[in-house]
Amino acid sequence: MKAIVEAVKKEVEDIVSLHLLLEKPITYVPGQYVMISEPGEKKHAFSIVSASGNKLRLVIKKLGDFTGRLSGLKQGHVFELVGPYGRFNLPTEDKNIVFIAGGIGITPLYSMAKFGQDNRKDLKMDLFYCVKARDMAAMADEVDSLESKNIHIHDIYTNDGSRLSIGKIKELVPDFKSRYYYICGPPPMMEDFRKNLTLEGIPDEHIRTEEFS
Repeated sequence: MKAIVEAVKKEVEDIVSLHLLLEKPITYVPGQYVMISEPGEKKHAFSIVSASGNKLRLVIKKLGDFTGRLSGLKQGHVFELVGPYGRFNLPTEDKNIVFIAGGIGITPLYSMAKFGQDNRKDLKMDLFYCVKARDMAAMADEVDSLESKNIHIHDIYTNDGSRLSIGKIKELVPDFKSRYYYICGPPPMMEDFRKNLTLEGIPDEHIRTEEFS
């Protein structure tokens, strides 16, 4: 379907919010993604941050030629869009969750955490957002605003020497062993957390990752 640019808003350096008006409404599950392209060009996948009716918001980091052009787009620019796709979604069971985001990997996790806050009050959630500095963190204020009775936000800024470790998670999450883990960020980060969570006895089926490039 056609997706028309309504607005392009700068989040932080090299990251923009792309607001699209779709030909028809879509129904999505938080954590899913869509693919957009110029006519006749390669499709590019981006996680859905929010969608309501026929309006869609994506938050995108400049990583190459295609994403580098997005900040200069004008209202009315038209993309081709397909989707949504993906099974990186909240569990149907009443299992408490730890989200671990690295950089722009926050986008699907924010969507899931926001849905959980609004619709799954039974869930306890902790979201760890790892980024070099706050002024490089997409949606920093929106993420922090999720802090509530059933979700705790932990900002980890690595430029000041902070690091997120399994030990730190265990310290902050008393029911560490019984949680589901959702991880999105650079592949080495995801691989490292998966390995160390497995060593701690977390079942593989309780660890979900989404490669984000």
